[in-house]
Amino acid sequence: AFTNAASFVTPQQVAAVRAATHARTSAWTYPELAASVPVLMHQQSTWKATASHESDRAVRAFGTAGWSTMAPQTAGMWFQFELPEPTMLTEMRFLSAAPGGPPGGAPRPVPYARAYKVQTSMDGATWSEPVAEGQGTGPSTTITFAPTRTKFVRITQTATTENAPPWAIQQLQLYEIRAVR
Repeated sequence: AFTNAASFVTPQQVAAVRAATHARTSAWTYPELAASVPVLMHQQSTWKATASHESDRAVRAFGTAGWSTMAPQTAGMWFQFELPEPTMLTEMRFLSAAPGGPPGGAPRPVPYARAYKVQTSMDGATWSEPVAEGQGTGPSTTITFAPTRTKFVRITQTATTENAPPWAIQQLQLYEIRAVR
């Protein structure tokens, strides 16, 4: 309820945290805990977006109107955004909703990325090795990665799927790690 779409914590995640912190003997402080929790960034009019397809509409990915390739997705298609200043980014969430079809007609395939990689850049020209790679599985996608200081982020479609629908992104949300003051 209340739009919480988070997944359950898995035993593997608990094991990873325990392994990473096994030597700790003191209690965590509030600044330490707060610095480890991603915070939703509120969309700014200064955020820019471009794409390999329908680039003039890419900025719509941040809102409910959304962005779409308007062509069947293939490997190499990309969507990228630029923030006004470098940010310690760690997570992205977005929807890929299928447009409505005719009443009583066949449902349209969901336009999520069939496979993707995420790269970062400080200048928009030199890109990192992938900070995340994965496969979309439905209308809601959450991509997490180690906190990375970046100004540009590029999501590249890496799959070619027969009869694939266009690729779409809407309501793109970004999460950062903020320094506690």
